Amino acid sequence: MSSRHALLDLMRDAGVVVTSDALVVAANRTARLRLGVDVGDALDVALALPSLPDALRTAEQVGVEVPVAASAAARGPRDTTPLVGEVCVVRISREPDEWAVRLVLGMGALTPSVHEVAQLHVANRELFTQQRLRHRLGLQQRRLEAFLDAMPLGALECDREGRIVEANLTALALFDTARDALEGTRLAWWLEVDRSMQQAVTGTHRAIDGTDRRSDDPRAGLLSWPSPVYCTARRADGTQFPARLDWSALQGDDGQPRGTACLISDITELRAAQRQLQWLADTDALTGALNRRRFLEVASEELERIARYGRPASVVLFDLDHFKVVNDTWGHAAGDDALRAFAEVVEVESRALDAFARWGGEEFVALLPETSLDEAIVFADRVRQRLEVEPLKCRAGSIPLTVSAGVTDLRAEEGVEPAVKRADAALYEAKAAGRNRTVALLSSASDDAEDPALGTGAE
Repeated sequence: MSSRHALLDLMRDAGVVVTSDALVVAANRTARLRLGVDVGDALDVALALPSLPDALRTAEQVGVEVPVAASAAARGPRDTTPLVGEVCVVRISREPDEWAVRLVLGMGALTPSVHEVAQLHVANRELFTQQRLRHRLGLQQRRLEAFLDAMPLGALECDREGRIVEANLTALALFDTARDALEGTRLAWWLEVDRSMQQAVTGTHRAIDGTDRRSDDPRAGLLSWPSPVYCTARRADGTQFPARLDWSALQGDDGQPRGTACLISDITELRAAQRQLQWLADTDALTGALNRRRFLEVASEELERIARYGRPASVVLFDLDHFKVVNDTWGHAAGDDALRAFAEVVEVESRALDAFARWGGEEFVALLPETSLDEAIVFADRVRQRLEVEPLKCRAGSIPLTVSAGVTDLRAEEGVEPAVKRADAALYEAKAAGRNRTVALLSSASDDAEDPALGTGAE
């Protein structure tokens, strides 16, 4: 037995070797016994395979194994099992020109034509490609969801009406709620614009006018504000926290807006740090009173109000008497305590709308809106008299101190600094008159300018 026949006999299926014109040059045991095919037979005639020559030509063109439609009438002499399964051919040699043919028996149905098989092969390849793409898309989607859930920011997707359709785990934690309680609700239920914060941070005074937007703009309600939006956020239990909302419009495949992508961050710590920085920028570190810069800003704002409504306002300048003696006698630490204690006295006597600042050294200034000159004199005397009868409590003990005050009116047409200079002139007169007293000087525009100087205090 030749090696070719030995190898063919190892095949479970019927196998033959044919020339390009379908003439059998070798056949294995299964082909001989079950199909009656032997060397010298024309395989296409013996098994009623008229498409076999075409399959050989097709295989030569594509260089791969090609299935052939088998006829149900093809039967072997010793076996009535119809040859209805796969019949595949592949070139095994060019010199001589020989082909291997594999015949699968008893498959139970006719195999399709070569054209149909080719179409199935293409469809199968496309299906495999689609499955691979779906797998990759699913993997990318899972990666994106993992990244979103790992973000320290709340990520939301809203539809055109501002309803939440998707939320990551951080968003659920921020609002302290379950997914089904968050998704489907309106974003505006959870967030409300903090107008004061929005104006302070971004300078935005109002929402964008609807007439400035396209009619198909997806922004709705809260999302009509330009990003970023500073908000007061509400948790499911009703507690609140400051939040920042950044958003961007989403577009569909047709280029039309279909919703909004949002990022939400809890800015509680940031707001606390900002308030601390603002406090440090606006206040005197020793006494907690406003510093000179912030006082001048507040006074300028008050001047605008005076100019608009014509309401009265006054300025009081205080100076602790003989303060150098305190530092020389009790030490500078006691002097610092005395300054803080005096600031507390003025704070107690002041109203919420009054502005009180450390002007420099042991000098302090107070701005009294909605206060006439006579009322300002009364205020200055309350502070002076309280200090006169109640020594300042310091770590070194009780330190007796008095204070002198200069009072003047604040006029919109002259500005802040001229008024402070006039109060300083009044304070100088109080010092020259023996200290522990209040002196008032009116501006030249005052109705009482004929009698510009008024005074009260210890004789």
